[in-house]
Amino acid sequence: MKWQRQVLTRYVWIYSVLIWLAVSFYIVEVTSKGSVLFTLTALGLTTAYILGVGIWTWFRKNKKQLQQIDDIMYDLEQLHDALS
Repeated sequence: MKWQRQVLTRYVWIYSVLIWLAVSFYIVEVTSKGSVLFTLTALGLTTAYILGVGIWTWFRKNKKQLQQIDDIMYDLEQLHDALS
């Protein structure tokens, strides 16, 4: 349970940053023949999209999953104390 909580709180953000880096490098490579304004606009839109999805996921999905994990951990601790 602690591992699952750590994945939700830490590694999802690391994964998001790595995806952003990969997409950013790809955009720079693809738009290298275009204008600088086009490249910066594409990077800005991509960054806004990834941030929006990350924030939406955090407030909608991750908080609910973290609460469920905390409830399960509490129940398991109560069960462990009752058996001891």
